[in-house]
Amino acid sequence: MSSVLNRKPQTASRRVSILGATGSIGESTLRVIAQHPERYQIAALSAQDNAEKLIALAKQFRPAAVAIGNEKHLNDVRAALKPLGIAVFGGAQGIEEAACVPTSPFPPLSVRRGYSPPCAPSSEGVRWHLRTKKLSSVPATL
Repeated sequence: MSSVLNRKPQTASRRVSILGATGSIGESTLRVIAQHPERYQIAALSAQDNAEKLIALAKQFRPAAVAIGNEKHLNDVRAALKPLGIAVFGGAQGIEEAACVPTSPFPPLSVRRGYSPPCAPSSEGVRWHLRTKKLSSVPATL
């Protein structure tokens, strides 16, 4: 009986995709996630232009995929992350692909202003959390 009482509560790890990871909201979100590695796993990261910072974040958090919006940086990002086996996408289509990397139900998703997710989550009540500088959080059940 004492082993049951001493057992730590199990927390399910949530897989999170952060679009706009190099911006202020993305950075804030990643700081919180870094403080709770037992609770969160990064599924995907994206950035528009800051390839250097995106590479550093990918090395730190080891997502399944990253996307760089500005395709002139695509080869540099691919070369830097190839040894880690991280999938790399480019351009607007690439950011959409990163947004669709599978996450667990109820994923928090930080996105850049004006972005609408290209893939609908399952009909089982998966929520997207859209964060912008204007609004703190807009949970939306799709």
